[in-house]
Amino acid sequence: MSGAAMISSMTTLQHILVFFGRIALASIFLWSGAQHLLAWDSFLQAVASKVPQAPIPWIASQGPAVVLALAILAVAFLIGGGLLMALGLRARWGAALLLALLIPTASLFHNFWALDPALPEY
Repeated sequence: MSGAAMISSMTTLQHILVFFGRIALASIFLWSGAQHLLAWDSFLQAVASKVPQAPIPWIASQGPAVVLALAILAVAFLIGGGLLMALGLRARWGAALLLALLIPTASLFHNFWALDPALPEY
């Protein structure tokens, strides 16, 4: 079934549920982007603390300029992708932006494989 045929076969209730689901999902990313902007200095410090651990040596060697660029890109992807999803304008592009952000940041900021196995788990 094509995308247009699938949309036309949806009931009003399904349209409403999709709308609220899209808003709920997008609000997570919009909120995160807003929080990063409101606490910009601490966000920059968090990014700066993780850049030396980046798997690509070139990124780690670039210094403060790359930290600022990565922070700006992260906020732009969060807010831009969240808005595209929330408004339903190119929602798949918005999801792609968010995916492009989440994969590297999850591996960089949540590197559980580098933890000491003797530490207790919580």
